[in-house]
Amino acid sequence: MCPNFGVHAKDNVEIDNSYNIAGCGKATIGKIGDLGKKKFFWDKYKIEYIDGDGTVPLRSADYYGGDKRYYSRGQEHSKILSADGVKEFIESILSGNEAGFDFSQYGNFKQDDSICGISGKVVEYHCPVEMHIYDNQGNHAGPLENGDIEMNIPGVQYDVVGDNKFAYLPEGGSYTITGTATTTGVLEVEVSEVKNNKYINTAYFSDINFDSALTKIEFSLADNLDDQLIELDEDGDGIYEDSFAPDSLLTEEERKDLTKPNTNISLTGTEGKNGYYVSDAGIELTAEDENSGALKTEYSLDNGQSWIEYQGQFLLTEDGEHKIIYSSTDRAGNREAEKEALIRIDKLAPEILILIPEEISHSEKLNIEYLIDDNISGAATNTIATYLDDKLMTVAAIDLFYEKLGQHEIKIIAEDLAGNKAEEIRSISVITDIGGTISDVNRANDEKMVNEKARRELVKDLEKIEDYIKKYGRREEKRDKRQKELMDKCVKKKGKSWCESRLSKVFVKVNYGLNKIHEKIIEARYWLILKELELYRKKGWVTDTGYDIIREDLRYLIAKL
Repeated sequence: MCPNFGVHAKDNVEIDNSYNIAGCGKATIGKIGDLGKKKFFWDKYKIEYIDGDGTVPLRSADYYGGDKRYYSRGQEHSKILSADGVKEFIESILSGNEAGFDFSQYGNFKQDDSICGISGKVVEYHCPVEMHIYDNQGNHAGPLENGDIEMNIPGVQYDVVGDNKFAYLPEGGSYTITGTATTTGVLEVEVSEVKNNKYINTAYFSDINFDSALTKIEFSLADNLDDQLIELDEDGDGIYEDSFAPDSLLTEEERKDLTKPNTNISLTGTEGKNGYYVSDAGIELTAEDENSGALKTEYSLDNGQSWIEYQGQFLLTEDGEHKIIYSSTDRAGNREAEKEALIRIDKLAPEILILIPEEISHSEKLNIEYLIDDNISGAATNTIATYLDDKLMTVAAIDLFYEKLGQHEIKIIAEDLAGNKAEEIRSISVITDIGGTISDVNRANDEKMVNEKARRELVKDLEKIEDYIKKYGRREEKRDKRQKELMDKCVKKKGKSWCESRLSKVFVKVNYGLNKIHEKIIEARYWLILKELELYRKKGWVTDTGYDIIREDLRYLIAKL
């Protein structure tokens, strides 16, 4: 239903002998205010009813006439000319008997505006909820099934703007107001008392939840708005389970408040890097309103799907990004535009997985490979540091030729974008064998630590030991095969138990003795090479550094026999 407005304007025009008959005493839309979006995505509007004829406000209609102004009370705009007193007065003007017209015969037509003015109650619904009004005779004002608005209660004015419903109820009547859900949502209700054209006080009900399409409300107008209650029937069974008192009571000046509050957000916690918090984040919301005063502050953590009334500082504890939508409503029902804040929390340090072997040859290069996992803020690749035995490494591959044989420690320190640091340590054993020692000798030659003659002799002696070991291995295989054949024959003759208890002991003793002899032969050969190495150093064929590296290799081989 869209109201029609009568507009009268004067543009420096003087009309002689003019008469102005204005309608009054009926609630008329004086202005409409757009209060913006509500949290459930409907637009909130405000209507102010003033004195008029239901279409044209009195202050507009009362513009002309000078001292020839007359007032007709209680008639609709289109019926003023046919109202009692008005049509008789017009007839007297046309017949020249204006001076003898007796106004005292007509209670609703006078020469002054003392008969004008509106007094009553104004009810407002803000939400997709149908508003129905019934008087004590059962007459109805409100929507019909076909979408029309029925106006069947004398003096009641009913208007709709979007999902907002407004009704003026003149004083002296008894009314029951109901609400029926058209969808789920939150209903705001305002009940205002109007005296002599002024809204003297208002009861504001902020949030009445309509959780289903069956939900209904009902209330009668209280004489004192302090006592105004609204009853709620949640499931439409006719039983009203809940009762709501006003969230705020507004004075005339407070009701005029159309300024929205302002909410500030402040955070506490340990700040990391790049806008992250590395601890729980405390959220504090502070509402400011210099007019009617703040009523409540609400926030949403699920993108506006649900709202929580702010009761005090709360904590965000889970890692990740948190979008907070927040808004405050003042006591006059003005709700500020929703604000957003993005809070990022990362309390976990990254995880480091070092991908290196447990053992690696002294003659090889160690490629330090690793994985860094951080699924919150992500790894800060420019902060990764690698250490070998607490020495910062500046290259990805470590040349082990110059490192000692035995246990070493690889340490990686990493940081995520939030500033959380992680450290992972992995032990690695640097080893050698004959092949590795030969490689070290050749490398020492390349590095000018061993001359060519010494290199050839050392490599030749090491290769001889290598050949001897291979030959001994083949002899071991033959011996193992022969011992198995003897065991099988024994088992056939003496049985498994007897052979394992007697023959096995013999084999173990023989093998042990042969292996010890084998080890002593190899050890003796290694010692001969060490003596040669010492000689080569004295001759100047091997530098001190080359001597130390090869000597450590040989002693390692001896220790591992």
